[in-house]
Amino acid sequence: MGADEFYNRNTGQTFVPRGSTYARRQLNQSVFGPSTFIVGSYNHGAAESALVAMQAEDYNVVRIFLDVRCTVGCLTSTLSFDHLSRPYLANVADFMQRAKAHGIFTLVSLEALPYGSKYETLWRTQCCTTFGAENLTYLTTDGVNAHRQFWQALHAALHSLNAPLDYVWGYELVSEAFFRDASPPLSLGSGLVTTANGSTYDMSIAGQKQLMMDENLVYWANQVRDAILAVDPTALVSMGSLWPKSPNPARAFDSRVIRAQPLYTSSLDFVGLHLHPGVELTYDGYMQNYELTAPVTKPIVLGDFGAFQFAYPTAADAELALKGFQADSCASGFDGWVFFSWDTTEFGSGEAPMWNGMSSGGPIRSGLGPRLRPDPCDPVPGAGNLALGKPVTASASVDGPAANAVDGLMANRWGAGNYPLQWIEIDLGAPVAIGKIRLYVAQTPNGATTHRVDGRATTGDVWAPLHEFNGVTNDNGMLEHIPGSPWTNVRYVRVNTTASVSWVSWREIELFAP
Repeated sequence: MGADEFYNRNTGQTFVPRGSTYARRQLNQSVFGPSTFIVGSYNHGAAESALVAMQAEDYNVVRIFLDVRCTVGCLTSTLSFDHLSRPYLANVADFMQRAKAHGIFTLVSLEALPYGSKYETLWRTQCCTTFGAENLTYLTTDGVNAHRQFWQALHAALHSLNAPLDYVWGYELVSEAFFRDASPPLSLGSGLVTTANGSTYDMSIAGQKQLMMDENLVYWANQVRDAILAVDPTALVSMGSLWPKSPNPARAFDSRVIRAQPLYTSSLDFVGLHLHPGVELTYDGYMQNYELTAPVTKPIVLGDFGAFQFAYPTAADAELALKGFQADSCASGFDGWVFFSWDTTEFGSGEAPMWNGMSSGGPIRSGLGPRLRPDPCDPVPGAGNLALGKPVTASASVDGPAANAVDGLMANRWGAGNYPLQWIEIDLGAPVAIGKIRLYVAQTPNGATTHRVDGRATTGDVWAPLHEFNGVTNDNGMLEHIPGSPWTNVRYVRVNTTASVSWVSWREIELFAP
């Protein structure tokens, strides 16, 4: 783990944060987002059941979002002098009290300032010619002051409601920090801009824009943290970060930009990094983008990591992937882990559903839990995709290289760029036994296809037919076959597509030992 780590002030013992996010989500005034503590819909019984189950698995932290995306029943109340709803915060305090009763510390996370509140009004003061969108947060004096005032008011309100602030693990100033390169001043091609930290930057120079973001991100974090410590000297303050877009290309067509590295030198007590296996980057790719190829002094937490259902066909598969990322993160110096999510089942239109801790009987909940996995750094046995990263060749590679079919990332694909007949072949390096094959479909339009799987031990052997898939296949679908007895003495596996309504393409090919 990292050079610095957490410890319990009362006992003096090392504290290793292990937890999950607890979140309900719904459509609020045309915006889909967190809705856990909305007045009239907060379910204290469901919260209690979740916390009981967390305690049974020995989790010690829970992350919650403040519900800010609506003005009815959420955090904002213009009738209150501080624009914070006491009935709403009473629900938050109830949850925190229940968490404390089960020995679980709370991480309080904010996505944005409460809609319709005086804090949001102050935040918007300098919008929108020189500064726009999320850039207002980190680059303007009003953006700094709005967040300073909000966090101090929130702390006072929670204290007045007898929320157990001694059981707050930390305040996450923003769940995912980022700037918008499509909004000013990042969208400007010229001109000088003076920002919250008092410095002036030249928008005609790319390096100046990056320096502006780096310096103001740290300035903002330090200023808001100081405001919290002024009312609670014992508080821990954190920020979450979206994964950067380079040097490994990521989040194409996404206007959100961030460089997390400056946060490692800020006064923040810890930093939460977010990533998800199997989708866009490998673990090493994520670390390169985060500029975390070696441990840093500041505690770093894997603050939001989860598994998408389109990337992993079962919750058990997702559990292995998540444990693998968790184990890998130890070498990078991570000091805590919070997975997404405990039992969230609500996803908006166009959102990709994710497996949660309770899915399919709870393999993720128990598999990541300290009770069954006391050492989060334990290597993961049986993760076992024999094809991952192996040499691969294909009949043609026009729409993505053949290696994309064995890189473990569902966002990439191999495409032959033509109709059948087409094939792709994997060299496993040595003859092995194979107990399962999975093919992840990339196909437009959907329709009938035929794929024959052949195998052989050496290049001098005749190809032996192993299995044939016949039927209607759909884009993002998965084909799986488990032979009655394992295929033995197989080094080379070839998937031949002999019939298809579309050009031949695969997102991923996986082979597993018996």
